[in-house]
Amino acid sequence: MPSIVRSKSYGSVTVYWVDEAALRQMLDRLVEQYRQRPEVEAVVLFGSLARGEFAVDSDVDLLLVLRESQLPFPDRIPRYIPTDVPVDVQVFPYTLEEIRRGHPLAQEALRTGRILWQRGDLLLRLRSED
Repeated sequence: MPSIVRSKSYGSVTVYWVDEAALRQMLDRLVEQYRQRPEVEAVVLFGSLARGEFAVDSDVDLLLVLRESQLPFPDRIPRYIPTDVPVDVQVFPYTLEEIRRGHPLAQEALRTGRILWQRGDLLLRLRSED
């Protein structure tokens, strides 16, 4: 996959910037991959990219809402980390139950993040439970 960071040299100065179209394509591809997994109920973008502060050295933060999982949280992460992307992607795969119990990071991601995809109105229901 091509890089989402572009550069242009002007003499001794090199300017770097993020190719927003390439970044959107990457996110669309990731969402499509997660949609194919039946246990994934929603994908929420949060952090610097969701706030519009993404820079060439930023990572992409994704909350993955899982219907359920028998695995402890740390053991879930490797199952959802994408390997074919040109930028570091941090995934946070929390179950519905963990979110309902009020996990702080998941709650903050739901409050401030941007919903990229969800099954039905799941996140609207979760937000109204707050």
